[in-house]
Amino acid sequence: MNKKVSIIVPIYNAQVYLAKNIKSIVNQDYRNLEIILVNDCSTDGSFDICQKFAKQDSRIKLVDKKINEGEDFARFTGIEHATGEYLVFLDADDWFISNAISFLVKTIEDKDVDIVYASNIRVYSTRLNIKEHRYLSPQYCDRVIKGEEKDELYISYFGVNIVPVTMWGNIYKKDLFNLSLERSKLKFGADLALSMQLYRRAKSFYMSQTPVLYYRWGGITAVFQPNLLESCKKLYSIKMANAEALNFEKAKLTATIELCNCLASHILQLATYYSRRPQQNIADLEKEFANTVYQNFTSICDHAYVKADGLRLACAQRNAEAAYNIACAMVRKPKNRLRIVVKKLCSSILKFIPI
Repeated sequence: MNKKVSIIVPIYNAQVYLAKNIKSIVNQDYRNLEIILVNDCSTDGSFDICQKFAKQDSRIKLVDKKINEGEDFARFTGIEHATGEYLVFLDADDWFISNAISFLVKTIEDKDVDIVYASNIRVYSTRLNIKEHRYLSPQYCDRVIKGEEKDELYISYFGVNIVPVTMWGNIYKKDLFNLSLERSKLKFGADLALSMQLYRRAKSFYMSQTPVLYYRWGGITAVFQPNLLESCKKLYSIKMANAEALNFEKAKLTATIELCNCLASHILQLATYYSRRPQQNIADLEKEFANTVYQNFTSICDHAYVKADGLRLACAQRNAEAAYNIACAMVRKPKNRLRIVVKKLCSSILKFIPI
């Protein structure tokens, strides 16, 4: 168990967390590492921190990109420089448990699989409130998944929370990356788009409930992100193309409900952050609802999960005024702070939907 592991960290303006991140990698008890730090034109002190660590540890490869192209391209740049037999990814603001890599390598070799998905410990806020995260479907954990069962669990990439869809904290055989991979160029969700491709290439995987890293929770729903909905729509198109190619009909349904939830979250944020311009918001939503990406919403209007929530149903019916008014009523309730409402809609988007 001494194969080289390439650890890829895309970095952009992460100086607040970066030293902790890199220390957690260089101090791993598994020593045969290739540590690839990809600086994506940071404007803070991130590059200087990387240089400092690179001078101290010869296992570090510092790649300094000359054009800022986003996390997706930074991740692919790291893949191009990787020479290890296994690949592991880590976000710049997260950090590993000290035996993370030895656990991942031992597991992928003992179980003889292409991918190992591991658990994480969520860190909430700068006060380091932590909570160990367990997967929603323990019946799929701690055993090898392959064949028809693996094919069925591809539904996870269409809004059903079973298999992790992010890249960080997992270990992959390098062979999965040998053929060309499509770059999604998404601002949000690019790791999911890449993970989808790797999942389809893999013959088997193992999902462990053992945590290997600390993951900083929160971000995209904590403040208004005007580009998030655009990424959701692009990701939806990618998912629908995949579902169509595989004739995966139930995936089309769950992906459409997921997009409906994303739209509902967007409207809640509009009602919170731009509440003083209601008529403009409604007019903007009417234009948004006219987008052909929502044409499949007619297929979910009678779904029990959609009908159980007024905002979801108004979105599915593409009724801009009704959806906005419902969102305004929700955020005005004293106990319905935005973070609570958004969490209700998006944290476990489809865990109640039968598949």
